[in-house]
Amino acid sequence: MERAIRQAKREAEGLQDEQAAADARRRVRHLQKQLKEFVNTHGDMLRRDPWRERYDGVPAQLPYFGRGSGGEWYTEGQTERKLLATIDPTNKKLVEMWLDAFCKQYASSPVENMLVITKNGEVHFMTDNNPRGVDCSYLGDKLKGSWNIHTHPPDSTQFSFSTDADIPAFFEDGSAVMEAVDYKYRYRFERPEGITWEMWDKVRSDVEDCENELIKQYGLDFDTYEENRQHAIIQETCKRLGIDTYSRRKLK
Repeated sequence: MERAIRQAKREAEGLQDEQAAADARRRVRHLQKQLKEFVNTHGDMLRRDPWRERYDGVPAQLPYFGRGSGGEWYTEGQTERKLLATIDPTNKKLVEMWLDAFCKQYASSPVENMLVITKNGEVHFMTDNNPRGVDCSYLGDKLKGSWNIHTHPPDSTQFSFSTDADIPAFFEDGSAVMEAVDYKYRYRFERPEGITWEMWDKVRSDVEDCENELIKQYGLDFDTYEENRQHAIIQETCKRLGIDTYSRRKLK
């Protein structure tokens, strides 16, 4: 049934005749409805996985980040770790799909979780089941050049990176791209060329010393201050350093 959906999607995408394409899209919806009804009927054994219905050349099966996903988990106390897969790290679409899948499952998690894609393509998942952090130091030099993302639990998020933990760790571990996600936003920091931690922290400190002016500059008021304070500080620090490596966007 999944294969039929993928085939119908390919046909709908490739048809040039508008009426034929519209008919093909209706067939896709009909097949998806059939699959949904089938999964619901057998819900004690099956769950629907939209990734398996894709047809764009990226492997359809992406993992469920949990104990039920198979493979060997390393556990010690509250710590859980797993090497999920090895992928082509130069395939940006595939990397984004892994990150998106992680966000969909863990954006509102009450504890921090982390996904690391190393420069060699190893995909690691880890959590200490702790709302205040996750220890990824066991990866050592594998963090250099990596693309990683972690969660900020609803009760502890600052709606951006923390300047006393996330940003210093990013400069120290050599990550190429650091992301984080909470229930409302997803934010990214790419490694800026020619900028050291000392340069960053000095400008960040200057920005925080002018916080009242910053509030006026970014048009923050009482209702928006807490949600945007950290975001504005990082954004202004980047601006003063002449770099454009930080972004924040709302979750879809």
